[in-house]
Amino acid sequence: MPTRSTIVAAALAGLIGAVVAATAASAAEVNVIASTAMREVLGELVPMFERASGHKVTVSFQSGAVLPGKIKEGAQADLV
Repeated sequence: MPTRSTIVAAALAGLIGAVVAATAASAAEVNVIASTAMREVLGELVPMFERASGHKVTVSFQSGAVLPGKIKEGAQADLV
């Protein structure tokens, strides 16, 4: 049975892949804003995705309390 982290990692990999495919055919930089609760999962997922795709992922971690405000202020990200 898949663990919760595995399910989240697979979902994020699919989302990041879709964002990259929609924005560029060559190597791209993907900007992600995530809750600090995702730090462990993304810490494992991002390097695997970068190696497999050749894309660079930059992650900005925000507390769950601050994240909605950053999005409302117009924080630039390809994936939240």
